[in-house]
Amino acid sequence: MIGKRKEAFIWDLDGTLLDSYGEIVSSTVLACQEHGIFLDEKYVLDYSILKSGKELMEMECHKHGVAYEDLYQSYLRHHHAKTEEIAAAPNAEAILRALTEQGIPCFVFTHRGKSTMPVLKRLKLDSYFTEIITMEGAFPRKPAPDGNLYLVEKYGLDKEYTYFVGDRQLDMESAENAGLKKILYIPDYSVAKPSGREDYVISDFMEILEILK
Repeated sequence: MIGKRKEAFIWDLDGTLLDSYGEIVSSTVLACQEHGIFLDEKYVLDYSILKSGKELMEMECHKHGVAYEDLYQSYLRHHHAKTEEIAAAPNAEAILRALTEQGIPCFVFTHRGKSTMPVLKRLKLDSYFTEIITMEGAFPRKPAPDGNLYLVEKYGLDKEYTYFVGDRQLDMESAENAGLKKILYIPDYSVAKPSGREDYVISDFMEILEILK
């Protein structure tokens, strides 16, 4: 066990600690336009929250006869050019600081790739995390639990007191598949709805401090 308390937090990034859907949506729309696929931004946003951007691009490629890898490379080009647009979500730094001050370790399990560390360093959030798992590693995408289970085993985390915080149901499924506590974050713009299987639903990260009391 690490830290002064038995609790631990594993965080999603995009749409959770990072206010990054604007960058993701615009990158997706621009990449699709380059391949003759024209999508509404609200549609892309809602689909990305309710399911995933990857699934959306795969579906549109199949529908329009476009090679997924070609579209994905276009997306990555726009995606990497827009990382400076990403901001921290409201109270992201405040909750990470508060947890750290209480001796509660924090980790990341994200679908973001090699842009993860540059973004976290620019936002001065990187130092709050004991370990950060990105898609550069060998773990399958959520809802697979593998990344979560790796952190539990490596750091001796107690599943009963380990919380996964994410903004999508696939985050909650990954946490449930790993036997972790589930906190669904739903900011004002989100179309996500609770499934009833979450342990907690929040709209502000500072609500986590009430959960820990």
